Amino acid sequence: MSKSRATNSGSSILNQRVLLIVLALALAGIGLLVLELPEELQPVPDVPLDLQDAPDLVITGAEIHQYRENGGLHYLLNAEEIRYFERDELTRLTAPNLILYATDDAPWQVAAAFGYLRQASTGSGDEEVVFLRKDVKLQQRDTDGDYVSLSAPSLYLYPGREYAETEHDVIIDSRIGRTLAVGLQGDLRGGLLRLFSQEEKPVHTILLPDQFK
Repeated sequence: MSKSRATNSGSSILNQRVLLIVLALALAGIGLLVLELPEELQPVPDVPLDLQDAPDLVITGAEIHQYRENGGLHYLLNAEEIRYFERDELTRLTAPNLILYATDDAPWQVAAAFGYLRQASTGSGDEEVVFLRKDVKLQQRDTDGDYVSLSAPSLYLYPGREYAETEHDVIIDSRIGRTLAVGLQGDLRGGLLRLFSQEEKPVHTILLPDQFK
């Protein structure tokens, strides 16, 4: 009887070992399955809170070329620094300097201290918009000496339509004189500027003395 009990005890220990081995192999198999999951099904680690607002891409001394459908250069954008935020689909610009090549006329040169570039839905559909702020200047200078220079605190530029607008005070200088207004909508392609005024701030033009000679 004692021999039979010893045999049963040894069998029980053996079964436990077998069970442990089978369980270990099963767990190892599960581990291999997890490791071999396709990349798109792998768990994505959470981005730390202190990095969620960080840019996805930073470029210094950047230069962007945008071409027309016919292959001609549409605009050239330089910036001291470009920061791209994928989540917001937004590109922030430091010291942007943009040359907008008009279809037939002289190019427009645009500069500011800061700005951003993004796609936006407007009355003309989805289009690229450049927002510029602080010390914004637009200038077009012809080979014969004629020029137009615009200054404003901030301005929206739509390169695709060659169109600019601002609701802030704007100063327009030319060979004729200086004009002050409280807003502007400008068709840069056609050279047509629409100026706005307020009751206490009418559009004001100062003509240069040389115009009366």
